[in-house]
Amino acid sequence: QLIRGVTFLHENGVAHGDLKPDNILIDPTTRRLVIIDFSLSTRFDGTDDWVEGYSGTPGWTAPEVGEYGGFSKPYRATLADRWACGKLI
Repeated sequence: QLIRGVTFLHENGVAHGDLKPDNILIDPTTRRLVIIDFSLSTRFDGTDDWVEGYSGTPGWTAPEVGEYGGFSKPYRATLADRWACGKLI
């Protein structure tokens, strides 16, 4: 469900930017996964998902985001989301 949800976001021009356990809820009745907290999300058109600057929570961001040194180098927001999905799974 997580991968389907993140894929849906990306197909609709949204990169979450802060995927972590605190932002993933599961309804105990339906067992449906819900992605929350879009405060650090990024909108993009087509495949131009390049962003710059630090976004996310330390320990849950892709290395290229700049967690380990605070650099501000452009990175692909959708790829950073996918990296976070891998860590969550």
